[in-house]
Amino acid sequence: MKKYEILILAFTLAAINTVIFSSCNKAKTTTEEETMECNPIDPTESILFSHNVGNNIKENNIEIIRIVLHRKAYNCDKKLGICEIYIFGQQIYKLDQDSLLPSRDIIYELSNGEETGNLTLLIATDVHNIDPVELDLYVDEDIYGYNDDSSKKIIVPQGVYHYNPNMGEHGGYMVNYSYSSSI
Repeated sequence: MKKYEILILAFTLAAINTVIFSSCNKAKTTTEEETMECNPIDPTESILFSHNVGNNIKENNIEIIRIVLHRKAYNCDKKLGICEIYIFGQQIYKLDQDSLLPSRDIIYELSNGEETGNLTLLIATDVHNIDPVELDLYVDEDIYGYNDDSSKKIIVPQGVYHYNPNMGEHGGYMVNYSYSSSI
């Protein structure tokens, strides 16, 4: 094999490897590429949120909800979104130190009597190195949460809620909701 043929072959192989390693979402063209699985890193995976429960949680007029902060479109286990909401009585949670650590499954107090409002979701981890586009929070479809006897309902409408860096220490979101005491 001549020297220029070896160079052409080397450049061709380099180009094929570049296509294979950079085309996770493109059409597969080679057998080697078909066997490769792509698992892009989710930069939002380590983001945690703060609970908003206060000292008045034991009062009877406080409604407690639990919000699962992952995207429904990703099987509720990755990306930023609201996947599920549950309405609970305050007795469901034992408020020790561990239950109030930042997480993606947070406890939230609703103000009694408000039919519409905003959930203030505060990020508890540093996100300055994440592209702001990645920080949008998605509600992939209207989310409905009910209490045990279905006498109370909360609705969070479908939409994209943009990251606000001016909320709290690390930024956050204002998410619309409506709440009713009877269905």
